Amino acid sequence: MIPIDRKRFFQLVATVYNHDRHQLTQNCQEALFEAAKALEKGEEPTLIVARLAYYVNIELLAFGVGTRAPNSLGELAMFLNHHKGTYAFKGLW
Repeated sequence: MIPIDRKRFFQLVATVYNHDRHQLTQNCQEALFEAAKALEKGEEPTLIVARLAYYVNIELLAFGVGTRAPNSLGELAMFLNHHKGTYAFKGLW
């Protein structure tokens, strides 16, 4: 498994939450907030990736219906996909 850069992961989560949360669903906002709190507490990052990937995937599918997803969400999705490897993010934003 590829080691997770905790600092980069936190930076991506914080960027999406701080700059683009007004475009996201409440569930995704809460998942981002919980991920940031868990990273700050020092929880295992692989578990955080697994939980957050689910919500980011749903969010990207919703954006795929007609509007363009924020770039920061796409960057976070690529990071999660690189470490999780099971979610089909490519081409959805």
